[in-house]
Amino acid sequence: MSGRDKRGMNIAMDGRVVKHSEVRWTVVGDTKPRKHYTVINFNPTMKCDCPNHLRFKHDCKHIKAVKVMLAQEQFGLDFRTD
Repeated sequence: MSGRDKRGMNIAMDGRVVKHSEVRWTVVGDTKPRKHYTVINFNPTMKCDCPNHLRFKHDCKHIKAVKVMLAQEQFGLDFRTD
């Protein structure tokens, strides 16, 4: 699991993903002050408005966090380790 995967998992497990609709989420980032980023699902791709995603076009930790939440919602998966 990459560092980005782990950070996305931590964001999801900390409850920092807010679902607004079937296609839009707000994710609270790790930085201080805590910044809010919007993730949009353009099925099959997702877009985030964070600088990392805008620059490199890969799945950032915010998109990874939304994917964790979707897996939990759709398949009843639990990624907690405690």
